[in-house]
This record gives sequence, structure tokens and C-alpha cells, in this order.
Amino acid sequence: ILSTIILGFGLVVNNKTKHAIALVSISYVTLFFICWTSLIETPTALLCFFIFIVLLQIGSAVWSSFLSVSEKKREYSKIKAWIKAAVFGGATVLLLVAVFLNKSELLGYDIYFIPSPSMAPELLPGDYILIRSKQPNSPAPEKNEVVLFKHPKDETKVFIKRVVGTPGEKLGVTKNSIRQLDKGIDTNKYRVFDIAPNYYFVAGDNRQFSRDSRHWGPVYKDKFIGSAIYIWLSTDINRDFRSNRIGKIIK
Repeated sequence: ILSTIILGFGLVVNNKTKHAIALVSISYVTLFFICWTSLIETPTALLCFFIFIVLLQIGSAVWSSFLSVSEKKREYSKIKAWIKAAVFGGATVLLLVAVFLNKSELLGYDIYFIPSPSMAPELLPGDYILIRSKQPNSPAPEKNEVVLFKHPKDETKVFIKRVVGTPGEKLGVTKNSIRQLDKGIDTNKYRVFDIAPNYYFVAGDNRQFSRDSRHWGPVYKDKFIGSAIYIWLSTDINRDFRSNRIGKIIK
């Protein structure tokens, strides 16, 4: 049973530690491979990875059960085996936690939960999205790209908005609209923003329910932490799955 929770646990109990380590190694090598090759940016690849891990778990559990009831199994100390299994399980959990907490640096990707309707209808409360983490060599955000960034006034808060203005542009803002001001346009009826170099004007798609650059100004480039790719899980207010949103590419 524990093998269905901790990959390889049952194998260690049955004195197959090397095989258990091999299974865990295969799972992590596969994860790093799909991330470093950007295959994870395809929803199908992520689904295949989850299926692969489930099959590894099931295979490990079945193999462990077979070893447990086999009359030909090698005799060894049960106490020693359970101690080894406990150490293995603890190490596996610690490794998983370490990778999860440092996924942006190690994998180049992160996950984010959408808590508000500011980006509706593209993103809804309850969506879980995959983001491509910003790296030192990452290109500058592009116009219309959905990005995550630290709040200009409070870096403990992370926001997700769409880039609607890039450096050098002049934007005119009213209560619920944003437009680029070309030459000849009367600017008197707009709040005018001249976007400085290395700054970006961001706004929520659902303008009426979004606090964004209209309220606290353009965002400096170093505040960006990633770009939204697709929805990998979605639940409604009742925690029911919204299967029609899973795998939706964020545009």
C-alpha cells in the first residue's frame, strides 16, 4: 500500500533497495528531461508524465506484493528492512519537497493558483496554471503576453496580468478602457502614460475587477517572474473539476 504513495517503498521492505532507487531516479530524470527540453509546455506531455508516474507506482506496488507472498524470497531481517524503508521514504519525501520548493531554479517552471476574476474570461478563479519562470537570458515580455510579477509596492504579493503597453509607447486610460495614443489623437479625455524604458504597462482582461498599472503605474522589468502557458487543473467554487478548462492554452 505504501508503494502507491512513496515510489519504491515496498521494494525496500523486500530488500530491493537498488531497484527502488532506480525507479525514483527514472521518475526524476523523466521530469527534468521534459522540463529542460520544454516538452512540458505541451499539455499532452504533462498528461503522459502523470500517467507514467502512476504506472510506475502501480508497478512498484504489484512487484512489492509479489515479493511479499513469494515463497522463494530471500530471508532477511524484517526490522532492518523496515528501518531501511523508513530512511528511504524520508529521503524520498525530502527530495520531493526540495525540488518542489526550488522548481523555478531547477526545472525552469512553476505553478500558480488564480484567486480572483481579474483576468476573466481567459483565467477564472480556481484555475491552476503552469508558468515559464523568468531566467537571466529570458526575452523581454511581449505585448499581449500574460505575465506574473511582483507587486511594485509590495514584493510579497504576486499578480498576473496582460502586457498592454511596452517601453516607448504612449497610452490613454479611461475608467474601463486602455488605448495606444497615436499622433493626432486628442489626449484631453485620457489619463496619459508615457512608458519609460524597461517599464511595462499591465492590466487585467476584466478591467472592472482588476487593480493594475492604471492604479500603481507601469512595472519595472526586474519585477517579472514568469509567463503563463496553460491551465493544468481547474476547479469551481464547489471544488468540482472543470474538465473543459484543463489543457487550455493561455492566449
